[in-house]
Amino acid sequence: MTAFLKLNLFFGNYVTVLIVIFLGLAAYYLSEVFIDGLLLQYYQKRLQLDSAEKLIDEIDKLPISLPLKIQLKWSILHHPIHKGIKAN
Repeated sequence: MTAFLKLNLFFGNYVTVLIVIFLGLAAYYLSEVFIDGLLLQYYQKRLQLDSAEKLIDEIDKLPISLPLKIQLKWSILHHPIHKGIKAN
């Protein structure tokens, strides 16, 4: 018997579906926050080694969402080391 069926027998149909939806949304948002944080830390460390222009070009080529690209570029452009560089 699967876990879904066990939940279904214990809680009922509607509650089981709501639990599964809640767990799916929670996993999605936690992974999104975790991945965004890792990318931000990665590019801030890379900023110490590479030029901001090179990192911005690299971010443009990444297969990520536009809001995340904007957030990464903002973190590079507003870093105390590299102020005043324009993004494309």
